[in-house]
Amino acid sequence: MSDNLMPPEKEPEVKDAILQMFEDEERGYFRRLSDMCKGLGQPRDSIEFKKAWIEFQRLGAPIAAVLIIVSALLVMSLIKPNIKEAPPAIQTEIIEPEPAEELTEEPEPPPEEPPELDETPLDVDVTIDIDAPPSPSVEQSPQPSPMDSVAITQSPVVMRGVMGSRNPGTRGGAIGRYGGGDVEKYLYGNLRYLVTKQRPDGLWGNGQGGSLNSTIGETAMALLTFLAHGETPSSPEFGKCVEKAIRALLARQEPNGLFRGRDAHNYAHLVAVYALSEAYAMTRIPEIKDAVAKALPHIYNGQTPAGSWFYNFETAKGAKSSTSDLSITGWAIQALKAAKIAGFHDPKIIAALKKSIRGLEAVKCPNGAFGYRNTSHNSQGLTAVALLALQMLDSADTPMARKAFDHTEYWEPTFMTNQAFPTRTKQKSVMQGGSPQYYCYYLAQVRFNMGPNHPAWKRWNATMSKLYRAAYIMIPAEKSGYKDHNGRPQYIGFWGTTKGRSKYKGDNKELTDVERLKYDRATRNGMRNGIPIDQLIIRDAEYVNTADPANNRVLSNCAVALQMMVYFRNSPLAKGALTKIEAEAEVKVDEGANEVEVEGIDDL
Repeated sequence: MSDNLMPPEKEPEVKDAILQMFEDEERGYFRRLSDMCKGLGQPRDSIEFKKAWIEFQRLGAPIAAVLIIVSALLVMSLIKPNIKEAPPAIQTEIIEPEPAEELTEEPEPPPEEPPELDETPLDVDVTIDIDAPPSPSVEQSPQPSPMDSVAITQSPVVMRGVMGSRNPGTRGGAIGRYGGGDVEKYLYGNLRYLVTKQRPDGLWGNGQGGSLNSTIGETAMALLTFLAHGETPSSPEFGKCVEKAIRALLARQEPNGLFRGRDAHNYAHLVAVYALSEAYAMTRIPEIKDAVAKALPHIYNGQTPAGSWFYNFETAKGAKSSTSDLSITGWAIQALKAAKIAGFHDPKIIAALKKSIRGLEAVKCPNGAFGYRNTSHNSQGLTAVALLALQMLDSADTPMARKAFDHTEYWEPTFMTNQAFPTRTKQKSVMQGGSPQYYCYYLAQVRFNMGPNHPAWKRWNATMSKLYRAAYIMIPAEKSGYKDHNGRPQYIGFWGTTKGRSKYKGDNKELTDVERLKYDRATRNGMRNGIPIDQLIIRDAEYVNTADPANNRVLSNCAVALQMMVYFRNSPLAKGALTKIEAEAEVKVDEGANEVEVEGIDDL
């Protein structure tokens, strides 16, 4: 007989016990649990055990259900949800430029013999995105590269002092403080336009034309414009362009310090020294320093006894020995001051700058203006050149400077020649001469140097903002043919000239700059921003290349762009102009910012 079967005589007894168990439902839970435990301890074939086993099944079901739920919750709590947390906010801080610190230049150790190298080359209303990603950090080789290599690495130089506001991190703050608004989108477009005009050899221009219209003059002026925007060979979008320009100038310097490709009067030498001085201040590349050092003697030794400068640095050649040229004198003063700020402390530079004040005094006129070559040759527009020179020579508060300021107080930005402006006495003061943008190039910086709250600066800035934005010709990305360093099409922009014409993708024919303004969607009834379009064209004789007038917008566009950079440029032509000419150090360069030692131009 099986253990699971009970004798027939016990079945009534079992049934009675089971019925009694259900009748005892009113017992408490713990009482029932206690009785169940006692029954389970009885023999398996006893009535008490059978009764306890049934009670166990009844009481265990809810307990098991609770345990299953609790176990499930416990398992779920141990599983960490795979949810990406938002990255923490990045806090930024704009660091104001620090005051200049004195630099003590230690003598350079004798160069070591470099190891032999393998010189095989290694294989106007638009919404514009002008942001460029930062340049990636690239590890430098400790060995110098061959001169024809183009290996750009992150610059180890941090611009501070008078050039500190050119850094991308501080440029925007300066624009905001001085009322520049959305100036950056115009400047980016124009810098891109200049890139499209650079020759494969790094130069601009065709080598023909007068004054600044030479390959060296145009290249130096274009380089100056990129540098003013804080662009160096390590800049993401414009770095290659800047490096090519620097290399092109260095390659065309002759052993005597002059430059091949200069104009007939050698304005180009002065602008080249100015641009290379700024390039050295911003990069600390030894080859640039050597080039400036070779070129400087031509300037301070080429000064006339009267304290001025003339064509080709003629000082004692017959009747020209006492002749002064205010235009070329202005460039000589700018070049020497730029070299001084870059760290060239030759006493002859200081002497020449001090002596040049006498040269300016020799051409001042009774009405406060300055003459071109003497007091009878009264090209009043060049008064702007003299005013900026006086500021750079720490003579802004002299009687002749104050009188010149009164004469030009109400002059405003203009593209028109011989434009007359009012004076305090209600008489007319004419910006006399055929190159108004050439004069405005100087005067914009004169006004800025007076301070952000000066009425003359406020008037100038208001007119400049309206006029230059209205005159801007923007070629959209889908038509321009320009691609940035990431291969993305970008817009370009320029200011038109009287002879300028061009054809871009989608144009049915070649259009003049006047036609582009006329047909632009922002033009209404022959006006843009309330200004007739015939007043929005550059007509400077100084910037017209007679050999190629259609494409020669480089110099004129540099002149306008440099004016619009006055908010942050802070160079010898802006706040840096006011630094004392005898100061031993006016720019601080941190060459250890990235723990990189600069070996030379090939280690950019």
